[in-house]
Amino acid sequence: SLPLATIGTAISAAVLAVVCFKLFIAPFYRLGHLLPFITTFALGVIIESAVSMIWGVNVRSLGLYQESIQIGSIFITPIQIWIIISALILLVILGFILQRSSFGRVVRAMVENPYAVQAVGRDLNRITLMVFVVGSLCATYAGVLVGYETNLQPTMGASYTIKAFAAMILGGLGNI
Repeated sequence: SLPLATIGTAISAAVLAVVCFKLFIAPFYRLGHLLPFITTFALGVIIESAVSMIWGVNVRSLGLYQESIQIGSIFITPIQIWIIISALILLVILGFILQRSSFGRVVRAMVENPYAVQAVGRDLNRITLMVFVVGSLCATYAGVLVGYETNLQPTMGASYTIKAFAAMILGGLGNI
């Protein structure tokens, strides 16, 4: 089921995110913004290859057949409607957290001046870890939804990675 798959995958992804951050991101984070990006990109290729070796490269379907709904000249499935609604809800929640919570203020301050945040006693590694885990959980949820909309395969996120890279470049590397 979608809720059970989401919860199980979120727990696994959070643990994997913490391990990956401690081993592959934190040692390189202070050396610049580009090195952790390259490290995570390489780590993504390693994880994708490991998944291919363990579970194979064959396309797997969740067997979820959904009748399309016609709205005017648009055909949309219920999972696509859920993707749109949940993306908007998630965007509002993240925006609220970043703009209205104390954690969001610390994150925004860290983006502007990490040394000032460190000077007032905040642990930059802990804050960065929390942001990395939240980002990983968002990507995990997106992966679960894409898996339900399409088919499961080790390379199913490649096109989304390219689009995310383009958005990151256009938005500015390190810019909140």
